[in-house]
Amino acid sequence: MDQEVRKETAAAIEDCRESLPNELDAESVVFGFDGFVDRVRRMVAERQDEDTYDSLTTLEELGDRISTSAAADSSLSIEWLNTATRTGGHTAHLSRAYGHLGYDPVMIGTYGNPIEEPFIEEFDEFEMVSFGDPGYTDACEFDDGKLMLMEINKTRDLDWAEIVENTDPAELANRIDGATLFGMGYFADMPSFPDIVEGLLDDVWPLLDDPPGTVMVDPGDVRKLSEAELREGMDVITRLDDVATLTITANKFESTVLAETLVGGEYDTLAEASEAAYEALGVTRFVGHGAHESVVVTADGSSRVAVPRVEEPEITTSAGDHFNAGLSLGLVNDVPDRAAVAIGNAVASYFVGSGDQPSYEELNAYFDEYEAFLEE
Repeated sequence: MDQEVRKETAAAIEDCRESLPNELDAESVVFGFDGFVDRVRRMVAERQDEDTYDSLTTLEELGDRISTSAAADSSLSIEWLNTATRTGGHTAHLSRAYGHLGYDPVMIGTYGNPIEEPFIEEFDEFEMVSFGDPGYTDACEFDDGKLMLMEINKTRDLDWAEIVENTDPAELANRIDGATLFGMGYFADMPSFPDIVEGLLDDVWPLLDDPPGTVMVDPGDVRKLSEAELREGMDVITRLDDVATLTITANKFESTVLAETLVGGEYDTLAEASEAAYEALGVTRFVGHGAHESVVVTADGSSRVAVPRVEEPEITTSAGDHFNAGLSLGLVNDVPDRAAVAIGNAVASYFVGSGDQPSYEELNAYFDEYEAFLEE
């Protein structure tokens, strides 16, 4: 870590301590429009007996096995284990994190019709609006990343006409009106996402007396989209900045794809990619997050904030969503931009290390651990 990033991170942590309130107001927050059931998996490298086995620990190991099998013109069989099953996707992960912080989110997405049991078990106390069946994800976890195998189902076909068929725009307006935050994801899994944004802007926003001041969009793994889909879709999505303060958030790879597609050229660092994406999108704020640092870019410039290292990850699937939860928590509480990014880093690292979401008290206590990381 270079000294500039170390200094910026220390200042960001101090901003968190000074800017966050003693208690959260827990105003209304709304998330849409997906819904998944995640099956968290581990792949077996070698099994000794019924109870003992060695795991495939890296994506590189998996890649080597695939390459070796392909070179030998042979099929490949790998055992995997289901280590956990839980609800997933943008709406579930963000709502779970905000629930632990004391909020009662409104969830709008694909949870089944009727709503399926995993969502009822976990989110019964929250308001849910469902438009169809959820998708399913097998998330294979490794020490250096994860392989996501997705059956997207209704989420992929969801468009504004389908939403209106199931819910009147006035009903959506009632749920969104007065919210301090509206978070949306993912464009990459929902090709009609821009159509939904247009519907919101044309049919819902005019009905709002107190519209959300903060809108956050996570476009997801934009590598799935064609260049034309990405360009045209982001042109629509960025119109949200006309009615609210819009933050686009993306991980390192997604930020690079956005920059390369919208601007051209090659980008060696997350900071370079984030700055290029920000200029191309023309929104209030762009945030790129990675394993080692996160970057926020606004009209006032950019800040790089180091991510606290987790020596023994408990879980990595949805770390990005937990980053977004912390980031948006900072934004709705009006902390400085670099502090909002530090909160995102803290929530994500806490989750990766423990497998659980922090309460507000635990989040504030974690800043001491975050600070100690800078002194290593």
